[in-house]
Amino acid sequence: MIRRLLGVAVTAAVLSVPSPAFARTAPDAHLPMQAASAAIQRYEDQQFTAWVNAVLYREWVYGTIHAHWFLICTRSHESSPNPPLHDDGYDAVNPSGHYGAYQFSQSTWNSTARHAGRPDLVGVRPDRASVRQQDLLAWTLYRWQGHDPWLFPGGVDKCASAP
Repeated sequence: MIRRLLGVAVTAAVLSVPSPAFARTAPDAHLPMQAASAAIQRYEDQQFTAWVNAVLYREWVYGTIHAHWFLICTRSHESSPNPPLHDDGYDAVNPSGHYGAYQFSQSTWNSTARHAGRPDLVGVRPDRASVRQQDLLAWTLYRWQGHDPWLFPGGVDKCASAP
């Protein structure tokens, strides 16, 4: 009962407050501003959602590439001193001129970087590139040329098929 009386009193007080002049002359004058504000908010929400989706997609793609069976196998045979871990050896250097987890030669690295559309990686020594950059270029090379760049002497392919 008291709540109802308070509600009536508050409603009466609100109704007794004089309206601003623009509201009396143009009751819907504020609607275009509300619509514009809502449109801006929707646009900002869409942009934020697109950004979050891009980040999540990039992380998913990266995780998928890093965990791909062929790259795990290749890392374990090319550079990992602890094959069960499969994540060592990104800074590996072979005296024969092969670098990183996938033992890229500098020329193969550079041509793969160009093929991947990553001119920023041309000239970077593979073992000095980030884990993601090495994985990305190894994945690009694998998709571009298959297993051939990682064949062992005599044409042996230790990573020929999925486990």
